[in-house]
Amino acid sequence: LDVTTSMLPYGIPFPALPQSPEIMNIIVPDMLQNALTGAMTVDQAADDAAKKVKDLMGGGL
Repeated sequence: LDVTTSMLPYGIPFPALPQSPEIMNIIVPDMLQNALTGAMTVDQAADDAAKKVKDLMGGGL
């Protein structure tokens, strides 16, 4: 428990949204893969991910 408690200041909470798993497990890894492999520029990969998240959220962002 001490180890877990000591890590709390460094944690980043994920939003409690039904779409969070798809965003964090599919869209974000795809964005990183595209940018790191050169399939897209960093800006293109970020823009592509942003569009996918907006579409997933129904344009609500």
